[in-house]
Amino acid sequence: MTDAAPKPRSRVETVLKWVGGVTAVLSLVAGAFTVTRLLADVQERERYVAETLAVGQRQQGAGDYAAAWASYDAALASADAGGQFAKLTGRLSEPRRVLRHAQAELAMVWLRHISVPAGGRFSDVVDKLLPALERSAATTSGTERADVLAHIGWGYFLKQRDRGGGFDPAAQYRAALDVDADNAYAHAFWGHWLLWQGERGPDVIDAARAHFDAAARNERVRGEVRALQWSALGNLPNGPGGVEKLRLVQQLRRSGEPLPSTMLRDARSVYERMVRSRAAPLALAAALPIEEHVDLLNAAFGGDDAAVHPLRVAAEAMLYEAAGDRAAARQRWLRVLEDRGSVDPALREQAREAYRRLGARPELGLRLAPRSHMAFGLPNQWEPRSGSLQALPA
Repeated sequence: MTDAAPKPRSRVETVLKWVGGVTAVLSLVAGAFTVTRLLADVQERERYVAETLAVGQRQQGAGDYAAAWASYDAALASADAGGQFAKLTGRLSEPRRVLRHAQAELAMVWLRHISVPAGGRFSDVVDKLLPALERSAATTSGTERADVLAHIGWGYFLKQRDRGGGFDPAAQYRAALDVDADNAYAHAFWGHWLLWQGERGPDVIDAARAHFDAAARNERVRGEVRALQWSALGNLPNGPGGVEKLRLVQQLRRSGEPLPSTMLRDARSVYERMVRSRAAPLALAAALPIEEHVDLLNAAFGGDDAAVHPLRVAAEAMLYEAAGDRAAARQRWLRVLEDRGSVDPALREQAREAYRRLGARPELGLRLAPRSHMAFGLPNQWEPRSGSLQALPA
């Protein structure tokens, strides 16, 4: 028995087969096109993110922090839109991780250099930056996390300046030091906080100085630390503030740290205030050995006439007297009296009174003569010989 011959395919079946084949081909083409477009979109997004990140970094470097923040925000929005696979895995994509790190770094820089227009509030800026720092604190560790915690504390301090209370910066500084005991920012901000508050006795000032010195051991941020320390000393009253300023300036000079000219000018002002107050506070005199005071006076007054500037010589006289060297003090007051330049009348009278108070030594040698008032502003019966006075009327 022979097999039956196969039935010929109907035209419909043939057509359906061709339609299926064409559909499959079209689907493959459409799929390939979609993949190509997706890849192009990814590449375009990556290019945009990279370019916007670079723009933000340039803006940050130029100090335009608000513009840099806007650039990072735009880049993050683009990266978030293209990070679907990373979202499915529960992990950040690499572009998003880089951008979040850049944003946290910008937030810290902005907080350290923050400024607001007249009538503005620090909180307007701080409230925008803190979420990025809080997110970073939750995802980092070690020194990086300590830096972030310290800056969160600094943000709280700035907000407290607006509202007058309700925040505890020191708790954040303490938490940062628990993570990294040598963290420069935590030490520097804590030192500033101690000098900012109302109670600023000797123990508090010593503790603040210790924090600043610990922070300054980090060479990378030493300049910022010393600038913050100098600013913090301005929160102290003139007395203790002047003592600490002189001590710090001389410390920087001894260690070879950079010393801005503004610090030397302020040191000079401290000495000038001392002279005009007509008294050398013991704490100020004891801040440095007398030899270091003399060295600092030379640097603070500067120029070729530093050694003979009447205010500089008067300051030296007062410091020698406070140190117990009456003879050296008297000698320097005499130099003020002998100055034939335009010595301030009040300073000349101060020098005359100090010279009388300190007493005269017979070995200095002097004889009576007229005209001395022209050179020294002294009573006209006295004229010095060999540049020294023997006595003044009691």
